[in-house]
Amino acid sequence: MKLLFDVGNTLIKAARYENGEFSLLPSVSSGVDFAIPREWEASQTPREVCVASVANEKVFLHLAKWARQRWSCDITRIRVTQDFAGLRTHYADPQQLGVDRWLAALGGYHLANRQGVCVIDAGTALTVDLVDKDGTHHGGLIAPGIELMVNSLTKGTEQLALENISVPDIFATNTEAAISLGCADYVAGMIERVGQRIKRQSMSIDTWYITGGQGELVASLCDQQMLHVPELVLRGIAIAAESHS
Repeated sequence: MKLLFDVGNTLIKAARYENGEFSLLPSVSSGVDFAIPREWEASQTPREVCVASVANEKVFLHLAKWARQRWSCDITRIRVTQDFAGLRTHYADPQQLGVDRWLAALGGYHLANRQGVCVIDAGTALTVDLVDKDGTHHGGLIAPGIELMVNSLTKGTEQLALENISVPDIFATNTEAAISLGCADYVAGMIERVGQRIKRQSMSIDTWYITGGQGELVASLCDQQMLHVPELVLRGIAIAAESHS
């Protein structure tokens, strides 16, 4: 059994992985001194702990120290490579490609049985990555996540708080709804333009996947049909972990 950790800017997602099967574990906030859930502590001794991290380096070090003290097992930090498991990136410098984007693209490509995929990760940032049926990663885009946009518009305004994104049918008649509608249409319009670019480039994209903490919300705002796979980055980590078996 291997333990997999996807360390993001907001959450640490975790799973047990054995014989091709996932068992998801509770997620925790990725603060520097995050508390270890008892479900993680109760796991049987893993053969290996595999970690992909885009968060503060201290978060990774805290996680690695705990795992070594708890089980004295190997810690493998997953990093981006130019060509791996059938996926080749067009990035001139692969280290500039976020490991979470790379792993989500890898996970989506294999989940789709190596067919063309568009992978959207809707978290703190909203990223889009394109992989064709030959396994070529054509790059993508990075934009503010929907929650980040809302926070940027309401920050420092005591009388303006927005608990949820609620999109009106036509136009907004109050400030909170106007912010909701503006942010929702921004995201939906951006994803629609991605679809237009795919058509102009005559790319063969068979499946659209969406992951990340805001995945369900963003999918509900878009006309484009997409499959919500919350553990997509963890799937990519599992593929990368297989190379260490």
